[in-house]
Amino acid sequence: MIYKIFQDDPLGSYSVDDIIEIAGKDYYEMSQRTIFRAIEKLDNLRKIYCAGTMKGHRKFQLSNTGCLDLICNHCGTKVTMKTMLKSQLAAEIYEGYKFNILGFTAEYYGTCSCTNHKERNRCSD
Repeated sequence: MIYKIFQDDPLGSYSVDDIIEIAGKDYYEMSQRTIFRAIEKLDNLRKIYCAGTMKGHRKFQLSNTGCLDLICNHCGTKVTMKTMLKSQLAAEIYEGYKFNILGFTAEYYGTCSCTNHKERNRCSD
């Protein structure tokens, strides 16, 4: 049942308190201890991982999910995008390096559509 909460929103990240709240609405009341045990088991099975902490609470996500930061070289705008790692890429990494990816973050640099740099983008050289 806890795993279904993650599957229903594969890009979501949840604390134990979040799961208690969702489970109470959609399923039935669960004790904090039951949720901790379920999270520990899912973590040991590498179905989920701890993506970090927020306000003193650990946040968990499905494995093979993470964030991409899109950063504009001109105006400095940074957009964070949650996404899932494509299974083909994860398989290639595992086959080539025997490395099992649980989560990820990556930064991509480029230019956005802001008006601050449209003049500088023209090829005038």
